[in-house]
Amino acid sequence: MRRIWWIALSIGLLVLSAIAVLARLSGYDYVPQPLGHALDSFVGPGELIWWIAIGGVFEGFPSTILGYSVLVIGNTIVWVLVIGSGILAVRVAARAIRNLKLSKR
Repeated sequence: MRRIWWIALSIGLLVLSAIAVLARLSGYDYVPQPLGHALDSFVGPGELIWWIAIGGVFEGFPSTILGYSVLVIGNTIVWVLVIGSGILAVRVAARAIRNLKLSKR
């Protein structure tokens, strides 16, 4: 069951990343400004991965299919790792609190 959850999360983030890139390519003509800023922040990690991997010094956003692919896949991987790290931190903290409560008895 856990594996299905992670696969569904990854696919959802992949689709969301692709939509965010497509919205940015359209120039945010049909997107409200606050949502555009949120999408820019969401795509930021993938853009950094693209820039480090194949982007140039003075390039701001990919302009090829390969660049868009690296951006979307990199963004998805980063956000899955962030969510996974958050879940792990919550589990470790909950276990520590539970053990602390048991030791006080």
